[in-house]
Amino acid sequence: MQLINVKAPFSPAQVQQLNEYQCGFGAGRYHPFTCLHREHGVIFTADASPTEGKATHEVVAGHRGLLIATPNGWLCPYCGYAMDWAFTFMCAAPTPPEAPDRDRLRELIAYYTVLQAKKAPGASFMASSLEDLRDRWQSPTPALHHHQSEPRHVRP
Repeated sequence: MQLINVKAPFSPAQVQQLNEYQCGFGAGRYHPFTCLHREHGVIFTADASPTEGKATHEVVAGHRGLLIATPNGWLCPYCGYAMDWAFTFMCAAPTPPEAPDRDRLRELIAYYTVLQAKKAPGASFMASSLEDLRDRWQSPTPALHHHQSEPRHVRP
């Protein structure tokens, strides 16, 4: 498989697909992107300089320090680490699972909703992506099980 990179800015559809991939709902079974500082407790100041801190990187969807896709690139909701590229295969529209794990999806939505309330970087994008995924799975119309052209996080 050839690994071609996609650079930010990411389109709304790419943000949706990347966040689904991160949580294990996307195409492929490769390790998601995680924060480089997930084991070190590094935080970033407003001027983006690293300082020693007490940032804790929680385990989400089985991975510590899971990054969140936003239009401007990846963000770590715990320390602010940013990255501006993804592999092309991560942006591929997944085949809808025949038996989605709705309980797992519900738990992830609840988790990112709490992070969003705490104003964690990128949390609103992940919460919106997961809510869109839930809505597609609950839709009785097969056409809605495919990615919508405008995910919730870009609607007015």
